[in-house]
Amino acid sequence: MGPTLQDAPLRYWIYRSRARVPALSADSTLIYLQARNRNAVDGLTGYLHREGDLFVQYIEGPPAAMDRLESAIRADRRHDRIRSIGAGEVAARRFDGWDMAFTEVERHLFTTYQRHRGRSEAIEDAREEEILAFMRETIRIGQAQTVRDAVPRTGTR
Repeated sequence: MGPTLQDAPLRYWIYRSRARVPALSADSTLIYLQARNRNAVDGLTGYLHREGDLFVQYIEGPPAAMDRLESAIRADRRHDRIRSIGAGEVAARRFDGWDMAFTEVERHLFTTYQRHRGRSEAIEDAREEEILAFMRETIRIGQAQTVRDAVPRTGTR
């Protein structure tokens, strides 16, 4: 018997891009809905943060699924100026159980987080470790949600 999904090595990718769709719009919501559906099928987990006109995303999963996702993200016209911040193998999931944790804010949540730590406040200049720490903290204090929890399914109240 071959390796299972749990036995396969995991890869991660963290990137930043410029949003080309308005915040808190139907187009923006569609990004989260598509992530929920794709991630469930492909065994991906992660976190998507939008602040102003920037996306910062961390995604993890099996290598083949990660390759397909990266290609799809790079071809997606809802954002541009994609810049990789980090990538590689990860021994265990950092966002296990999160189909896609997300935050979408117009205020400067990352800036505030960094200011309280005495660090550079520009999300554009943030290092991988700073972004991951911010993402873990927003989950810990309940500011991040999963797509599953935030977007009601059709036909439910």
